[in-house]
Amino acid sequence: MKVLICAAGSGGHIYPALAVAAALQRMCAATAITFLSTRRQIEQEIFQHSGYPVIAVAAPPLPQRNGRNTLFFCLRIFAFLLQLGGVSVTVTRILARERPDIVVGFGAWGSCIPVMVAAVMRIPAVIHEQNVLPGRANRFLASWCSRIAVGHAQTARYFRRPAVITGNPLRPGITARDPASAAAFFGLKHDGVMLLVFGGSQGSRFINTAVAAAVGLLDPRLRQRLRLLHIAGAADCEMVQGRYAQLQVTARVFAYLHEIDYAYSAGDLVICRAGAATLNELAFFGLPALLIPYPYAQAHQVENARVVEQAGAAVLIAQDDHAAQRLAVQLTILINDENLRQRMAQASRMFYEPSAAEKIAAVVRGASGRGSSGAQARARAGHT
Repeated sequence: MKVLICAAGSGGHIYPALAVAAALQRMCAATAITFLSTRRQIEQEIFQHSGYPVIAVAAPPLPQRNGRNTLFFCLRIFAFLLQLGGVSVTVTRILARERPDIVVGFGAWGSCIPVMVAAVMRIPAVIHEQNVLPGRANRFLASWCSRIAVGHAQTARYFRRPAVITGNPLRPGITARDPASAAAFFGLKHDGVMLLVFGGSQGSRFINTAVAAAVGLLDPRLRQRLRLLHIAGAADCEMVQGRYAQLQVTARVFAYLHEIDYAYSAGDLVICRAGAATLNELAFFGLPALLIPYPYAQAHQVENARVVEQAGAAVLIAQDDHAAQRLAVQLTILINDENLRQRMAQASRMFYEPSAAEKIAAVVRGASGRGSSGAQARARAGHT
């Protein structure tokens, strides 16, 4: 079977795609997999050591309307459509050359044209939505694909067609480690409350400043119990380190951390964003969290955080001027209440589906004509 997987935009789309690719090859070692992505640097860095062939196609950004200049916006739309036409021709040539048995899309606009072209060429296609609230790309593609897979049960109601609830695949290479050994990796003893803080691969200035301010608001006796692992990003690393030094807090601050599984394994509590991949990793490690969802990008993270909070696994902290004060209040409660942290950890584990990658791979094989109901799906897609 030849599979073309479309994954672009961020690690939140690419890492689950890599996990599904590995699951497909575990099911059948002869499966040939090619990735289709855009030319963004972050995508190329992730794919660099994946071992899979990657075809990069320039994808024009979706125009955003700023201000009231309607004529200028219309011109941008016209230019976007011209670029889109060129990309469509390129993708059509790629599919004609590669002749995949199935195309798999993991959201973002990088999946749109390949899935649409596959439908026109009568090649089956599957999409997977990781967030609770589906993105515009996947909602649009729902009528073009053969099957829909979703990470959360709540997501299925947003599609008019039935969706298979698969869960979200874990990033490849993530491994749970002994907490004491993981803390020792950072030169720390696991003798207090280990707080892990991060705001994405590039860091988050809002989270960096809010957490540093919140730690400063804590009772000095609580600060002495904290052990901080803070991934601040290159721009803020020195500032955050200096602030913790002033507060005399035991902290390790990083611009970026490749060994994130050590940090998760050492952690007792996390402050972070609420991307689907991040929440899945918190669930795998069973970690309670204070979530500060990124408030933009169609509010995907806000909806993700609400579902986790309703289950008792996290507390949602809005990104506003009062975030530091609310963080300080919640940190005080959670540092002092180990039983509450354990209850939240148990609730977090309920969101992890260990066989998510295999479930999505089974959907892909079925839609391609290689699963138990695949022959019927293949016939509907026009293959004989």
